[in-house]
Amino acid sequence: MDNILKNTRRPLSLFKGLVPLAMSLVPLAPLAFAQNQPTGVVTSSEDVTKLFCGALAWMFWGLIVLGVAMVLVGGYMYATAAGDAERVNKATKTLTYAAIAMAVGIIAQGIPYLIASFFGPAASLGNVC
Repeated sequence: MDNILKNTRRPLSLFKGLVPLAMSLVPLAPLAFAQNQPTGVVTSSEDVTKLFCGALAWMFWGLIVLGVAMVLVGGYMYATAAGDAERVNKATKTLTYAAIAMAVGIIAQGIPYLIASFFGPAASLGNVC
């Protein structure tokens, strides 16, 4: 019976600790509603282009950082494999996925130029994004 009471007291003590925290955040609630709401986010084709280019830039840098991190992890896995075939195979897969991540990032960076090339010489290929 004591074990049952101990288990029910633990969530109550957690709840008692969270209530003061929640109550201290209540005065900040009006600030959440006082923010300016965006109006007309996309109003022209330039806005669509900026949105598209911004998403591709985030994808590019995110995948490059992820790829570099995966190369470091894969290299560490190779260095600590000590000839174990399973660990070497896992490190090889990690490095393969790192190469794929970087290739996808580079391709994503080239997509605006590819799309602009379909529009011919009127499109400014030097300043797509």
